[in-house]
Amino acid sequence: MCSSCKNIVTHHLDEGLVELENSKQVKKELIEGYLIHSVGFFKNDNGTQKIAIRLNEEITEELISKYTLGIHIKPYGSDSVYLPKGKNYISFDFVPKLSNFDDYKYIIKDFETSIKQIKSIRFFLYNLGKYEKRYGNNVTIKNVRLY
Repeated sequence: MCSSCKNIVTHHLDEGLVELENSKQVKKELIEGYLIHSVGFFKNDNGTQKIAIRLNEEITEELISKYTLGIHIKPYGSDSVYLPKGKNYISFDFVPKLSNFDDYKYIIKDFETSIKQIKSIRFFLYNLGKYEKRYGNNVTIKNVRLY
């Protein structure tokens, strides 16, 4: 990422995403003590996307490392051509790591997609390793535009 772009990303993360145009307020819990405050999106120089999930300030690495974070993205109509055959969403699952910027805590993940118009993004937690059981609530945000 270019140094000026990196400064822009860092600036928005240091400010809690409040000034970022391409962000959504969420304020919903996945499980007790694991709250998604807001979600922001950035475009990297190489064309990939970056999602920044702002969490509650009390969250710990110990808590988030107990679960796999699942993310399902459903596009609007014309962007459906970018979906895998036989699927109506793309997904990426990972064991998150906590990142700190100023007084804010985030999960930050780069991902690749050609989708620009997102109908919904669903976040959920499940056991570590191969999917067996979900925990807590699904948290969904709607109507997101990627750059």
